[in-house]
Amino acid sequence: MSVPVIVAQTSFTGVYGLGNTTNAIYTATADGFYRVSVYMNVATAGTCGTTPCSGETITVQWNDGVSTTSLITANCNLVTPCGSSAVVPIWVKSGQTIFAYGQAYGSGTAPTGGSYNAYVLVEQLKK
Repeated sequence: MSVPVIVAQTSFTGVYGLGNTTNAIYTATADGFYRVSVYMNVATAGTCGTTPCSGETITVQWNDGVSTTSLITANCNLVTPCGSSAVVPIWVKSGQTIFAYGQAYGSGTAPTGGSYNAYVLVEQLKK
């Protein structure tokens, strides 16, 4: 039996909208499974002129040696207090980087004035 090993842990902040900084979280040292845990919360609630309001998600991106894949994980609407989490098992090719970034989602009105905190933990799963 083996135990997962924490290989990276970081946090970042952001506001509504695609184009927030892409954060390099970890570069894989071996082919294999990694588990990415994401938690986000709304640090400062914003406002929304009309409903429905669109929101923000934390997206995880990686490369398995065949293609680059992105997956939406935790999400909040940025206008009410919110905490959201997700755990994602992924296969990463050695030398490829795991990224995380904020991305707008939904088709409603863009919120103004809200911000979020994101916390990311990466574990390497051993055989």
